[in-house]
Amino acid sequence: MNREEESGAGAPVSAFGLGLHHVQLAIPPGSEDACRAFYVDVVGMTEVPKPPELAARGGLWVHGARWPREKLSA
Repeated sequence: MNREEESGAGAPVSAFGLGLHHVQLAIPPGSEDACRAFYVDVVGMTEVPKPPELAARGGLWVHGARWPREKLSA
């Protein structure tokens, strides 16, 4: 079993068995378009729909292209 399989998230892990799974950033209300333009258009992440009960709060979720279980919440 390799380190990616051991992490359970499909993401690389350090020699200590640690890896990045989720990052949450605070963005100002109404800045979703600017955030989307950077993370989707520049960085190349994929936007995924938020659950309806969370979508009402605004923000967006994007996943990494290589490790789709990694999520950025903004």
